[in-house]
Amino acid sequence: MDTRTRPISARVGGTTFGGPGLYRLVGTVDVHGKGTLHPLHDVDPIVLMDQARITGKGLPKFGVHPHYGLIACSVVIDGALVDEDNLGASPGGYTSAGSVYCAASGRGIAHAEETADEENFLLQVIVRIPAEKMHLRPTITKARKDELPTVQGSTLLVGELDGIKSPATPDSWPDAVFLRVTLDPGESRSLALPENYPHGCVRVLKGAGRVAGQHFTADTIEVAVFGKGGSLEVAADDDSPFDVFLATGQPMLEEPWVKKLGASSFYCFIFSEATSRRQQRLWDFPQRARGRGDHG
Repeated sequence: MDTRTRPISARVGGTTFGGPGLYRLVGTVDVHGKGTLHPLHDVDPIVLMDQARITGKGLPKFGVHPHYGLIACSVVIDGALVDEDNLGASPGGYTSAGSVYCAASGRGIAHAEETADEENFLLQVIVRIPAEKMHLRPTITKARKDELPTVQGSTLLVGELDGIKSPATPDSWPDAVFLRVTLDPGESRSLALPENYPHGCVRVLKGAGRVAGQHFTADTIEVAVFGKGGSLEVAADDDSPFDVFLATGQPMLEEPWVKKLGASSFYCFIFSEATSRRQQRLWDFPQRARGRGDHG
């Protein structure tokens, strides 16, 4: 058992893209240099994390767009989202504050999400799908705030920890966990994370406090990467609550991958003999989007 506390190994500022209030925290340009240039390539299996503060309903105007080889998760902090997809769900599905939405693309899905309130604050986090699960059918999974379980005093958004599984977890989910850690002023918590998770990342959503002994505030747009060890120490300042998003998992070191943008969307390809054939089918995917935009 590893008794070391996990250290912070890097702090990376957010990169603005696409308009005011939008910040890239994890993920960079695709294999051809298209998209948003950002210094933190990935925190495998997490390949993208964006923070968005959006004023107004019906935004952003990406419209219906496809994904392949990934699971796109929306964590709604404030406000709400409406969604639609090509799996038969009726347009107007709702994800409220504190809830989570996951679109598991498998070998192809088309979906859309737009804001439903005037003031909205959310994260979109994308993980790649393990090769052994790529055959599974695409799905949409959601869980309301009151459906999400508590593990180690924190909200388990997606994944499984200590034998407890979030109902938002798709069948194609990798070995990874998303947590929301909420502390009252002066409160502290020690999070025992699996030892096979060598790294992870945290983003402060609200308030101020310390992660692994380093001080963070929500006002500074940055993501912190933590390293190997047993527990991760989180503590709120004496005069402030502390609300932190945490993502961690087991890297898929034996499954090299490539990111490709196209049709206003994002694909993760695992290198294989079939990659080029799948890629061509996706490039031919009918563009049904109501609007276009940089989605990567």
